[in-house]
Amino acid sequence: MAGLLMSFFSATRTLPQGLAVAINLLGPLLLAWWTGSGPRRGWWPLLALTGILALSRHGERWAADAAGLGWAALGAACWAAYIAMLRRVGERCPGGDGVALALPAAALLVSPWCGFAAAPSGAVLLQLAGLSLLMPVLPYLLELAALRRMSTASFGVLMSLEPAVAVLAGALALGQSATPLQLVGLAMVTAASLGALSES
Repeated sequence: MAGLLMSFFSATRTLPQGLAVAINLLGPLLLAWWTGSGPRRGWWPLLALTGILALSRHGERWAADAAGLGWAALGAACWAAYIAMLRRVGERCPGGDGVALALPAAALLVSPWCGFAAAPSGAVLLQLAGLSLLMPVLPYLLELAALRRMSTASFGVLMSLEPAVAVLAGALALGQSATPLQLVGLAMVTAASLGALSES
């Protein structure tokens, strides 16, 4: 959880939001590929990689840098581990106890890298409190509840919609417009996730 959050936010400092989410999606995709046995499972990661390369292009230039790509790749690995562990936690811990225990542990792990150049204002603290509910707490509780009611494959199919939502949110809230090539890349990543998870 700590690695996923730190990696994602670090990646979005230099990468468009849709690209960062698409690379993160490689984690669940490769997890499904590794555990799957379908005849076409080897093609899905290749299709996803092609889509990510298309997402990386913005006109005549690349919309990605090495540091951002590295952080996003680390986030992908953390996401795959998170999904595998979350299901196990859901089986062993009642209610939201697992997430309640994981959040303070994650906070302690990332605290050495967090700090303020100056004392934060009340508005900043309020924004941080809202972000902590919207990013780690609420999604993780909902994902835990979902994994208790559906298979990992079905859960992954729903997660494949995240790059599309990220591109839409980036366009509406951050002014990150997508080119036609990037939209094609987005469709490739989503199709690869759906294909791999249908065979898992």
